[in-house]
Amino acid sequence: MPKSRLESFSDCIIAFAVTFLIYDFHLQDIDADMDNAGMLRALLALAPHLSIYVISFLVCTVWWMGHHMFIHDLARVDSRLLFLNCMFLMWIAILPFPTALLGHHPLQPVVIALYGIVCTLACVFFTVMRWYASFRGHLMRMDISANALRRDLRISSCFPLSTVPPQPLDTSTRCRACSATRQFPLSTRLSGLSNDTTEASVPRAFR
Repeated sequence: MPKSRLESFSDCIIAFAVTFLIYDFHLQDIDADMDNAGMLRALLALAPHLSIYVISFLVCTVWWMGHHMFIHDLARVDSRLLFLNCMFLMWIAILPFPTALLGHHPLQPVVIALYGIVCTLACVFFTVMRWYASFRGHLMRMDISANALRRDLRISSCFPLSTVPPQPLDTSTRCRACSATRQFPLSTRLSGLSNDTTEASVPRAFR
């Protein structure tokens, strides 16, 4: 089964999620005769929405890059991989909902936990999808060694842990605010993807 439709469908879903992240941006109580100070206050009130939008956009960017490079390593697909890929995409498509909630309630523990759960489940299904393609379904390219596949799976298995809120139900305002900034998985690895000349140093989980 060719992988082109899988890649196209996945790109569409991720693009849909990224587009809807901005949907909840609305200026509140804007009058036609509002002065400059009032407009600045209204724009500053959107700061929580902008912050979580940036975080969610980075989350989707990391997932898209990882998924793109995972598809590159695939030799073929089967029906089970299609199902696992759809489960992965389902949680990405849900992401705009907790993103909007977190914009309205940035310090609400349940909302922070919901955001972390959605990110974690997406990462879990991506890890399961990589495990199936690498070892159960034998769908990866033959020129990729078993050691490289195991290394990639170990890296992918760390992603769910990096998206769990540290203390989602703690009453400390500081901990709840900080946890919202720790939702996106290992985004520091993005810097290694920008230089093609150092491709060998980038884990195959992102290639």
